[in-house]
Amino acid sequence: MALRTPPSWLQNGSHPAENDRLSTQALYATTGIIGTSSLAVTQNGTPNMSVNIAAGWAAILGTSTSTQGVYVAYNDATTNTAITTAPSVNSRIDLVCLTVSDSYYSGVTNAVAINVVAGTVAASPVVPSTPANSIALAQIAVGTNVTSIVTANITDLRVNTTTNLPVVTLTGTQTLTNKTLTTPIISSISNTGLLTLPTSTDTIVGRATIDTLTNKTLTSPFLTTPSISNIDAKGDVLVGTADNTLGVLTVGSDGSTLVANSASATGMAWAGPTFTAGKNKIINGDFGIWQRGTNFVNIGAGNYSADRWNLAADVNPISHTISQQVFDYSSSPASDKLPIAGYNSTYFLRSAITTVGSTNVLEIQQRIENVRTFAGQTVTLSFWAKADSARSSLVYLYQNSAGTGSAYSATPTLNVTTSWQRYSFTFTLGSISGFTIGANSSLYVGIRQVAASGSTLDLWGVQLEAGSVATPFTTATGTLQGELTACQRYYWRQTAAGAAYTNFGGVAPAPSTTNTRAIIPLPVQMRVTPTVPDFSTLASYDGANILPISSPAIHSQSSPNVVSLDTTVSGATQFRPYSIISNNSTSAYLGFSAEL
Repeated sequence: MALRTPPSWLQNGSHPAENDRLSTQALYATTGIIGTSSLAVTQNGTPNMSVNIAAGWAAILGTSTSTQGVYVAYNDATTNTAITTAPSVNSRIDLVCLTVSDSYYSGVTNAVAINVVAGTVAASPVVPSTPANSIALAQIAVGTNVTSIVTANITDLRVNTTTNLPVVTLTGTQTLTNKTLTTPIISSISNTGLLTLPTSTDTIVGRATIDTLTNKTLTSPFLTTPSISNIDAKGDVLVGTADNTLGVLTVGSDGSTLVANSASATGMAWAGPTFTAGKNKIINGDFGIWQRGTNFVNIGAGNYSADRWNLAADVNPISHTISQQVFDYSSSPASDKLPIAGYNSTYFLRSAITTVGSTNVLEIQQRIENVRTFAGQTVTLSFWAKADSARSSLVYLYQNSAGTGSAYSATPTLNVTTSWQRYSFTFTLGSISGFTIGANSSLYVGIRQVAASGSTLDLWGVQLEAGSVATPFTTATGTLQGELTACQRYYWRQTAAGAAYTNFGGVAPAPSTTNTRAIIPLPVQMRVTPTVPDFSTLASYDGANILPISSPAIHSQSSPNVVSLDTTVSGATQFRPYSIISNNSTSAYLGFSAEL
């Protein structure tokens, strides 16, 4: 080809339309739609077998010859275009195009048209090829026997044109109004404030709103050393240590509190745990109270060992012991009685199965008074445990209404090792809406032991608290006396305390020669009035005569504060006052229960 003359648009010359199209081509690096909303393909307002093509512009490169140039087409209104009937078997993909026909190169038509190329029906259809002198607008998925085309069937194929026009480089300070920056893009800049682009570092000034900064340098104020790179763990904190000086405070323990501390290099310190009364709903979680004794052999399901802790089982093991174990703080501690790091407790609970028999379920359980406790809330159960070998069991919470309506929580797996380790489980308790709540309603906490001969489970530091984080362990009341008092709401026992004839207190007049009635004030108000006494080797004593007691019973005049105890004796003097003593036994006891 030679130089084309005359050139396009010469005042007194004439030239072919192809020259104009070649001039247009010179303006575009690529062709396609002009404007992001041009010629968008969408479903019909009332979906049917047609689609709508929006108004807009397009630049279409002719492909019949290499010198055909670029056609510019305009659709001045939304155009509805039909899609052919769907296949009865399999499916197809149609292609919506904008196509130029120019008879100068081929055919007899001179027009631009929206063209739908029907795809080949197949089990796995493919998109048809784009025809010559066309740009693709969308592909349409036409399923088997469909009667309408919806948005989900339409895939946009439009491509924006790009220009060959040069990009102007701004130097010095320029004021941009309603302009779009392309490279680099600062997408968070609006028309509010001033944008200054010098030749080196980008600087944003005069902003009245919030911008997102990426790879930018803050000049005033600024962070020096330490900086974000000195943060090594989740929870580390950058704090001011002096004028224009920063320091790093490493993460604290779960549940600890950040407080001001002038003695610290950072001026701040983690403190805690701060004791919060009632945080832990488990009473005697450190197993410090054992009113009933310290060694329990084959006590069976439903019976108690350490205060507030009872045994649950489907079938009682043939040989089973629950015992109080003492942490060993000696220089060479026993391997099975090692203390727990960070705590200085005295006892832990051990459940040991010698011979399991037909037992399938065995668990250590506490029943927390009132099913309303934590109802509808997220709670965390935590405790330390170890076993004779790696063992896998489960834990659970159970909302017992003691009326109508009860619910188990999830039962996550408990994988116990042979070393003390803290375990933590988060539960979401259900609502009690619809429950009929009885007087003995409770929230059960169950820690299951593997039912196997030789299985041993050690427990300490049981805590149930609100929230999804296991905070440092504290007992329910924070003091030894507080825990004892809390336990005595549910059970109280007097023992002989090593003396063969210990006075158990209480004035006991004799209504008859075979009966005494002792009035015994209780140390705390019990949950309910006790119903059955717990006793061993007692006698009534008038200062001279010791009358062995049998069949003690709680009189109907008793209350949660005072027990009236009827006893059966022989040889009493009617109306004479007596007192209750241990009958020549250092292991005698008298107890009252108000357990759930």
